[in-house]
Amino acid sequence: LPLLAYSMKLPGFAFWTCLGGTGGDDGFDYRDGNDDGITWRDGQERPIPSKQLEAVCEGLEDVAYMTALQDALEQAGNNLPLTRRQSLQALISTRLTEIMDNCSQNEVNAWRHEVGTAIHELNKP
Repeated sequence: LPLLAYSMKLPGFAFWTCLGGTGGDDGFDYRDGNDDGITWRDGQERPIPSKQLEAVCEGLEDVAYMTALQDALEQAGNNLPLTRRQSLQALISTRLTEIMDNCSQNEVNAWRHEVGTAIHELNKP
């Protein structure tokens, strides 16, 4: 995952957990004292998602959105006006940096909607 963030030229990366440990019976549940987990287990040993796991999942979805937008831009080729291409590419670079600096969930949600709409429009026949 850090390599993926590096290859996308993201300006920062945070990962909240270590997925394995040197001891204990579960690499995902920190309560055994050996791991820094992203899930808990209930009484029947089923995983219970945590805020950390949800954050990782959302981050992976954001990377998938960026990749899908980049692929759609490449597919559009020269059929897309230059100014529109530049504004959509800014969603991946400039706009994303601004959002991360502001730490606003509302801005993240608006960015996700804008990227999703752009992907949908670019993939229309």
